[in-house]
Amino acid sequence: MVCFVLAVEHVGYKFTMLIGILIEMPFAVGEMLLGLEAYLLRDWRTLQMVAYLPLLGLVGLWWVVPESVRWLIGAGRLQEAATIIRTAAKVNGHEAPEHLLKAADLTEKEDLEVEVVGTRGGGTILDLFRPTKMALRTTNMCFQWFSATMCYYGLSFASTSFSGDAYTNFLLSVFIEIPSCICCILVIDCWGRRPILSFCQVVSGVACVLCALLQGSQDPTLQGLQLVLSLVGKFGASASFFVVYLYTAELFPTTVRNQAVGACSLVARIGAITALMMDPLKDYWLPAPVFIMGVVASVAGCLAIHFPETLGQKLPENMEDALMIGAEGSRGLFTCTCVSPKEMFEEELLVIPMEDMGEAASEKTRLTEEE
Repeated sequence: MVCFVLAVEHVGYKFTMLIGILIEMPFAVGEMLLGLEAYLLRDWRTLQMVAYLPLLGLVGLWWVVPESVRWLIGAGRLQEAATIIRTAAKVNGHEAPEHLLKAADLTEKEDLEVEVVGTRGGGTILDLFRPTKMALRTTNMCFQWFSATMCYYGLSFASTSFSGDAYTNFLLSVFIEIPSCICCILVIDCWGRRPILSFCQVVSGVACVLCALLQGSQDPTLQGLQLVLSLVGKFGASASFFVVYLYTAELFPTTVRNQAVGACSLVARIGAITALMMDPLKDYWLPAPVFIMGVVASVAGCLAIHFPETLGQKLPENMEDALMIGAEGSRGLFTCTCVSPKEMFEEELLVIPMEDMGEAASEKTRLTEEE
């Protein structure tokens, strides 16, 4: 969770979608690696050590990964933020935007820092439930995470009980996440976050319901169809999982973004636990667990329609920015718009200080001539 938030907050809004989804692809690769290790190492103790001891090396990230600049600015620690920005510019071979870093000079801008700390300091988890508009958004997003995780892990666990080799089924179940990730990258900036989340939840739900109704069949054709439907359901659940991470980061402000992702992820783990706890229901009705997952996902898909669209919006820095998302009008569910690089450049000009507009205008003219 923290890795995701740090990655999203370290890039500009043009790359939020790309990084927010691409970071999920190694997750699928890690699952596939675990499946291969389980196939080769049948002793579970050896498997645990081989799979997880290497993770101790990640302790070294403490000295490698810098703090989130957005969080530092929101907390009023402007000098630290400026230092990281200058370091990043140097590493990338660019000039640091000194005209934007003047506010970091605390000896001359102490009053600015006091103002920032007083008005944009860190929030608490209680801010996720006030005012009412934010509370409804948080509750809805928690349910989206619950549903996506229930289907995601439920289908992963169920894949080993379908007809065929358990290891092959598991590898197929986790491999389908990679094309799901690629599909999200290709369409999410054209179609938008809200319709894709709704569509993928419904697809996952319908596929789970149909897959459940085929459980127990002895017909080889129907057994193959059941596996295909489970993969379709996992495709939709994976896409939903990718989108809710990104969508949550874009709907909640920097002051509580980490708390929002953490709270939603906590509810999501309850969804994963529920998927396992439903397994005994097979004794009463074999399709029950997967069928219930399908119903929950379908309901979540309908509720996702009520979110505001964040496509083309900058990451909100405070609660006021977050509440203003979608206030200027609602984007249609079937509206597809591809934002061109030129339009994105024009949007960036809106945040450049007035004294730098002349330089920006010259840069825009040069880019236009090169085009």
